[in-house]
Amino acid sequence: MSPPDDKSLAGARAGALSPIADFQIALPRTWAVIPVGPQEGEWPLAVADRLTDNDAAHKRLAIGLMAAHRDLIGPGPHAMAAIWVPDPGIGDPQGVLTVDLVLADPGRPLSTEYYRQLISRTQRPGTTVLDQSVEDITLPAGPAVRERERIARSAGRLFSRRQTVYECVMFTVFPTGASDALQLTFSTDALDFGDAMAADADATATTLNVLLGETDAAT
Repeated sequence: MSPPDDKSLAGARAGALSPIADFQIALPRTWAVIPVGPQEGEWPLAVADRLTDNDAAHKRLAIGLMAAHRDLIGPGPHAMAAIWVPDPGIGDPQGVLTVDLVLADPGRPLSTEYYRQLISRTQRPGTTVLDQSVEDITLPAGPAVRERERIARSAGRLFSRRQTVYECVMFTVFPTGASDALQLTFSTDALDFGDAMAADADATATTLNVLLGETDAAT
């Protein structure tokens, strides 16, 4: 990222905040970015090229991505999505990463303290929290709240009693000088892979680089 110019330094001294314009993260070798919305083309083949090491696994993953893309990324829109295939010889996706922009409430700047209050009182219909740990951490991109939880989520209205258990690791990052935040959510329903996914999540979060836009003088 380029060093701040005099204008951005003046804005920071005055307490003005800037919106997030863009971001970059470096994914481990076993992860690959996938489209965040419906998309035609040969992208499943390109993802399979990166994440598998034999013809059978390549075909399995490419076909699976074409059939289950919408289910993998869930409700959107997301700023970014990626899948995790820890075993390139098999080609089964075992985890998903989604990145979302978190916007501040009017007149209430985002902070780790405010976000912790939201966590404590936010209800998630159809979701049962089985285990949860929350901690404040500092990343190169700025202060963050790290959550690791195990949740049971219903399969929808038709199968409201059927639940799937997920292991999730979430980083809500508050970049220095930003009016917004970014949330990185790593999730898997392969519970035996939870610790391996968490290790990848921790490594990935440290690579986050955020580019800020023009200072919002009204903030």
